[in-house]
Amino acid sequence: RWWRPDLVVWEPTTYAGAIAAEACGAAHARLTWSPDFYGLMRSRYVRLRDEVPGREDPLRDWLSRRLEPLGGTFAEHVPQGHFTIDQLPGPLRMRTDLRYVDMGYVPFNGPAVVPRWLRADPERPRVALTLGLSAVE
Repeated sequence: RWWRPDLVVWEPTTYAGAIAAEACGAAHARLTWSPDFYGLMRSRYVRLRDEVPGREDPLRDWLSRRLEPLGGTFAEHVPQGHFTIDQLPGPLRMRTDLRYVDMGYVPFNGPAVVPRWLRADPERPRVALTLGLSAVE
């Protein structure tokens, strides 16, 4: 919350970025690294769930339990993002009703140090990216 991000970008196998974004009121987007199986499966599940009144939704329930202590509530954009950043060309994408934004690949493979400015109060909007380490650490 101290960072006051406007946008949090997260990868589709962990929801820590979505939960953090919801907790601080930021928009958030999924960044795919493969065909969007997660987006497709969730979209289909929600459609099928809604055909049967009272059908359980374990993901919705799990996310709700994590959002409530932070003052948040579940909405379908939590597991899907407000939009999805997709690196794949159009013909390789899964067909869903989600909103996608194209991204071009820029190679970089070098050392990195957290810059000093990141610890200072922001003078302009920032973007935060979680690489999913919260799922393994």
